[in-house]
Order: sequence, then structure tokens, then C-alpha cells
Amino acid sequence: MTKTKFIAVAAAVLLTTMATACGDQKANTDTSSSAVTTSSVSELENTEATPKDITAIDPFDGLNVVFNGDNGSGTVEMEYTGNNAFIRDNVRFHCDSPNSTKLSNGDVISVSARCTPKDLQENNLELSSTEKEYTVTELGGFVEVPDGYDFSEIDAIMEDGFLRGKWENMCGIGKLINDVSDSDKIKWQINDRSYSLYEKKLYLKNNNPVPNYYYIFYKLDFECEKVDGYYVDNPDSEYDYGDIVHWKGLAVVQLASLYADNHSLTVKSNFENDINSLDSQIIYFCKDETALEDKINEEMSNYQKKFDAVYDVK
Repeated sequence: MTKTKFIAVAAAVLLTTMATACGDQKANTDTSSSAVTTSSVSELENTEATPKDITAIDPFDGLNVVFNGDNGSGTVEMEYTGNNAFIRDNVRFHCDSPNSTKLSNGDVISVSARCTPKDLQENNLELSSTEKEYTVTELGGFVEVPDGYDFSEIDAIMEDGFLRGKWENMCGIGKLINDVSDSDKIKWQINDRSYSLYEKKLYLKNNNPVPNYYYIFYKLDFECEKVDGYYVDNPDSEYDYGDIVHWKGLAVVQLASLYADNHSLTVKSNFENDINSLDSQIIYFCKDETALEDKINEEMSNYQKKFDAVYDVK
């Protein structure tokens, strides 16, 4: 009886131990499963929280900016001609300068690019810049500043007029000029001559129907010979007949009313035919280089006083 009871008790203890062990194993299994599930959710949440890559685009790449009209009353026209469909459909451009309808060459305007945050966000985009400055150029009308303009055509017209004008009529080979040495009244015959560009100046006159005047200054060189037969010879003269001297000279050639057509930088004049008039060409003869420099300074000073502004032309 005692042996049978002991076996029963032992069996009960064994069953209890096995049940406890199984329960622990299940608990461990549940805990491990829970940990795996939690880790997977966390990774998913981290993946969803990471934003997509944002692409930066330049809205001004492909923007064509054109200035129309005359200097002082110009306007700006903007058109996107690039290949980016998003910019074409969603970005709007605006000129932020207050004088956008009264533009002059040389003005600087500010253009802004505008797009709604929603459109950018939905397309994972951002604008690399939202504002850009442009310098106003190629407006027509009177030339107020020489920078950027092409004077080559008008220079050629003025030089040709000078060469066919007083350079030939007054300073041609064999022509006679008065003595400039103040020694006596004699004549000198031009045997040789040359000229070279000295300076080019653009002068402005405010509140004047003709707002600008363009001057080209040439330095002149002459080889002259004393000739007989025009005045009674001065026995005290420092020169004998046949003597050779080298005189200097200054030529001033001018045209007024310079302008350029819209979208053109070529300078023209409303009075190109006036190049052959007496008022458009002046020649001064000088004894030597010192006298020439004095004459140049005198003329430059006179023009400086006469006009309101002056610009060097390259």
C-alpha cells in the first residue's frame, strides 16, 4: 500500500514539473514573437518616416528675358522656353522693379520665380533660387551712355567724311597753309601729311531737342616747305625758301543725335549727311607738340563747359 502511494505521488510531481516547463517554454515563445513583431513595426515606422529625396531645379534656366521699346520708356518681356514641364506649368515669373515700364539701358531689374509649396511638395522639388537680377540692354532711342554700343559704323562714316572733306580740301598734298610760327607772313606748301585717332567723346546736353553730340579728335602731322611768291620776304625771317618744317594739327569731327534701334547696339545718327558741312569739321594748325597739347586742352575745356556730361568712347 505504501509503495503504491509513493509511485502515485511521484507521478503527480513529474506531471507538475512537465506542465511548468511547458508553460515557461510557451511564455518564452510568446515573448520572442512579441519582440520580433515590435522590431518589424519599428523598422516599418522608420521607413515611412524617411522623406523622399528632394530635387532642386533652377527656374531661371530657360527663361528668356527681352527688353522692348525706347530708352527711358522700355518694358520687359519674359517667356520660359526651357524643357522642364514642371517649371512651364507651375512656376510664374514677375518683375519686382517699380519702374518696369520706364526702363533705361543700364538699369538693373529683379525677377522673382513663384510656385506654391503644395506643387513643390507633391513633386518632391525645390527651387534652387527664387530671384535673379538682369541688366537692361538693347533698348532703342538716343544714346545716353556709350557702354555696350557699337560705334564702328558711325566712326567709319565720320572718318570718311573727314577724309573727303577738310582733310583733302585744306590739307591735301600741294596745298598752302599760313605760317604758324609767328615769325613772318609766309606760306608753306604741304609735301606730306598723316593723321591718327586721338580721342572719342560723347557729350550730353540736358533738356535739349538734340540730347547728344559725338566728337572724334584726330592728331595731324605735316611736312611743309617754305615757298616764294606770296608775300614780300622778311629779311629777318628765320626761314629761307626751300626750308622744311614739321607742323602739327588737331582735327575735330562731330555728329549729333546719336541713337540705336531696338534690339540693336549699332549707333546711328539722324544727321549723317551733315558730316560734310563746315560746322562738322574743324582743323587747327599748331607749331609744335607743345602748342598742339595746349590747343587740345583748350578745346576739351570748352566742350566740358558747354555740355552737361561727357563720356569717353572706346
